[in-house]
Amino acid sequence: MNYKLKNKNCIITGASQGLGKAIAILLAEEGCNLILVSRRPKPLKAVEKIINTKYKKKIAYSLPYDVTKKDAPKKIISFCKKKFGIPGVLINSAGGSRPTTWNATDTQWDEGMTLNFTALRKLTTEIIPLMQKKKMGKSDQYNRICRAKRGQYCKRSKICRSRLGKRFVQSGCERWNHSKFNFTWKVEN
Repeated sequence: MNYKLKNKNCIITGASQGLGKAIAILLAEEGCNLILVSRRPKPLKAVEKIINTKYKKKIAYSLPYDVTKKDAPKKIISFCKKKFGIPGVLINSAGGSRPTTWNATDTQWDEGMTLNFTALRKLTTEIIPLMQKKKMGKSDQYNRICRAKRGQYCKRSKICRSRLGKRFVQSGCERWNHSKFNFTWKVEN
């Protein structure tokens, strides 16, 4: 497929496994420059090696780092600028569910919110102004809240009831499958 992303600088969090790894491989096929971020260095290096070996050139660089650390946004952006320049695509795929029960402690709930929302929001809000200055950018947020379907509203989730215009935020939900929340931000001419 041609998504017209050739030579775009892409940051992918959670790139060591699952959806993040699959997206990294897909973007490599499109000819993107990749910054792969994950807190687990061994599987992250393995993904970097798979991509660079397949395309016989260095298009992927791994940054083993925890996105929940306070300085993560600045460190990730700095690493991307050093390797390729301003990021043009951000895929937030870091996160996941932690086994918790209804009576989990506030600390456990806070940790889950930090990993699945706060850290990724902070990274996104640091990158968006850079993309806006260059009049470029795409950002997709994949977290485990509900699955978005463009143009529809969720009757179960207050998060998905708002939709702010086609040039900024698009969201909605499939009626019965609430396993993911999809947030899309883009600026295109």
